[in-house]
Amino acid sequence: MCEFTLAFVVTIGHYALVSGRIDDVGASNLEASIRSKLLAIAAGTIDPYEGGVSVWKTAMASPADSAGSKLMLLWLGLTDSVEATWDDAHEARAAMVESAVEWVALRNDHEAEADYFARWFLRVFGTANP
Repeated sequence: MCEFTLAFVVTIGHYALVSGRIDDVGASNLEASIRSKLLAIAAGTIDPYEGGVSVWKTAMASPADSAGSKLMLLWLGLTDSVEATWDDAHEARAAMVESAVEWVALRNDHEAEADYFARWFLRVFGTANP
């Protein structure tokens, strides 16, 4: 069983305070749920923004320092970039699809995940480790 606490994440328009426990089965289901949302974004079967909001909301329950918690931060930033440029959000939505396609291609390769997060955090937040 993992304990997680997410203390007050603040981005443009999004606030959250979450804490609780998640067992190994719950973590596995959580990862599968996040992955299915990212697959849908990558496949173009859901709107990238709506799917992205669903990704970060689902990922909020991820244990600290997990890939899920990093996905939550990344997708908060990606959805915020759409909100910041709502009238001309084509590039931001395209970046969301690109990010989702890259993530689902990783297939639990932890070294590749670290590279993915460093690259996308740099692109979205201007730092490789927000």
